[in-house]
Amino acid sequence: MRGKLFFALVAVVAALLGVWTVYQSYIDSSPLGTDGREVRLYFSNREGTQVVGENRALAGTITAEKIVRELIKGPEAPHLYPTLPPSTRLLSLLVQGRIAYVDFSREVQDNFLGGTAAELMLVYSVIASLTEMPDIASVQFLLEGQVKESIWGHIDTSVPLTPDAQFIAR
Repeated sequence: MRGKLFFALVAVVAALLGVWTVYQSYIDSSPLGTDGREVRLYFSNREGTQVVGENRALAGTITAEKIVRELIKGPEAPHLYPTLPPSTRLLSLLVQGRIAYVDFSREVQDNFLGGTAAELMLVYSVIASLTEMPDIASVQFLLEGQVKESIWGHIDTSVPLTPDAQFIAR
């Protein structure tokens, strides 16, 4: 009787260790919710025709908000160019149903230098960077909490936007 109880206890401990090991490997491979992970942020190339990825190591938990705040800071690589005005404030960011609702302050519009190419780079830098996260497939832009037909004058921002390979260098 004692032998069966001992083997049953060993089997339970082994099963728990197996589950723990699988869980730990899942956590270690997850790009979200872990400390000190590298993210891919997209900034404009010199010509303003495509956004190009820049890997950046971030401390703490990686969130969509943190990604957008890093985009506002601008690129670290000298061959890339910022897409968001540095005075831009992220008011809120909500992910629901694989759509990221990104609410910017008025400065994103007021301090935008203008032009169709710059607008494309701004929009697709945010979209490409956020859709690197597995739970985000599209981005809905908001200005001061409101959906606008076109925040910057050229691109329809009244609907969620998805990545467009034409503007994203992968």
